[in-house]
Amino acid sequence: MIKIANNHPLLQLGPKVKESSNDFFKTYNLNYFQYLRCYRDGSIACLLSDPSLFLKFINSSYIDKPVVFSSMAKEQSYWFLWDEKLPREPIVLAKEEKNWNHGLTLVKRYPDYYDMIAVAMSEASSSSSSYYMSHLETIKTFMINFPMHAPDLFQAIVKNPIFLPEQNRDINYQKMCLKGDQRRSFGNVHITPQELKCLTLRLQGFSHKEIANMCDLSSRTVETYLNRIKSRSGFSNKRKLRELLQACK
Repeated sequence: MIKIANNHPLLQLGPKVKESSNDFFKTYNLNYFQYLRCYRDGSIACLLSDPSLFLKFINSSYIDKPVVFSSMAKEQSYWFLWDEKLPREPIVLAKEEKNWNHGLTLVKRYPDYYDMIAVAMSEASSSSSSYYMSHLETIKTFMINFPMHAPDLFQAIVKNPIFLPEQNRDINYQKMCLKGDQRRSFGNVHITPQELKCLTLRLQGFSHKEIANMCDLSSRTVETYLNRIKSRSGFSNKRKLRELLQACK
């Protein structure tokens, strides 16, 4: 049985997540945002602009089935459309209960967890996929930057993961986390996903302390990761490090 306290951030932060997303929703005709982190042990941490459907899942006869859904792929980062990749039952419920007619999810895989960041739109349109594709870079930027724009919300859920019983976990959860030796390469330079994430944030102007808070690391560990990259690559200036980052994405 899944137990969530009434004061859990998943429930309390919904209005704040929605408020943080409202301008983006209005601009791109969206009505739902989800930042879901799934850990190797099957637990999850999630920010939802509307947690009501998730609560319906865990408080209904659906409780003996998964409440988290992924679409498995070999890539470290990839997209999937809900209608094409997810089971029929949650899709129908999302449409009937919440008017989430179409959804798009970005998956980012790491050694210890994977993120499934999603948006949905209310408009029932046969060309929804074309609409998403035409705004893909903007949607991606909003998704990836959300933890940086709302670090207090993000840290609240990361520090309060929810344990899911085996029957409620994503059926792919044991396969989704990267193996420890899966790294990005640039020539003979190898960079782990966590190092790559720290480099991305550093080049976006965040301090070691800010990166540590966002990635749930110590400042010393962040500094170590960044120094490793510089040592392996021989690059120290920002222009070269940006070239390295682009080559590894």
